[in-house]
Amino acid sequence: MEPLSRLRRVRVLAVGVVLGLAALASVLATRGSAVTPGPTFAPPVYVDQQLAGGEPEVFTDAKHGTLIYTAHEGTTHLYRDGVVTSPWGDFSFVSNYCNQVNIWTSPDGGANWFRDRYLGSPCPTSPTENTGFSDPDLTQDAGGRVYNTGIDLVNDALFSSIDGGKTWDKG
Repeated sequence: MEPLSRLRRVRVLAVGVVLGLAALASVLATRGSAVTPGPTFAPPVYVDQQLAGGEPEVFTDAKHGTLIYTAHEGTTHLYRDGVVTSPWGDFSFVSNYCNQVNIWTSPDGGANWFRDRYLGSPCPTSPTENTGFSDPDLTQDAGGRVYNTGIDLVNDALFSSIDGGKTWDKG
């Protein structure tokens, strides 16, 4: 083997290694600058500071641009020292029971929430006037009608909204 060709091979190998390392460094530098930051969260927003709830569900109604939040109230208890804005007066231990599921809507992506008074019934009312105290669930049909279900001890309840949760009909 000639000394010149050996030197040439070593040079080619050295240039190849340098170019390879430069390419790798370029990829790593680009990759580091293109890293997408993780998710961030806004401060928490209370949906309602007067009513408690359990088994909550939030539903996005893309057709009407609203969020709909539902939760049961029949068996949920809340302990909060100094609850002063309860619909029932000043209590530290509140058990809300109106035999209905609660519904709130937000037209602005969850920044503000508005409680629905289902069929205009004020709370508290006689539980015989309201429908479905537990296990709420939301779904939507192809036409955009949102359905909320609930159960009570002997019946199922179904009510629906055609306008993104602003108003609700029975059945």
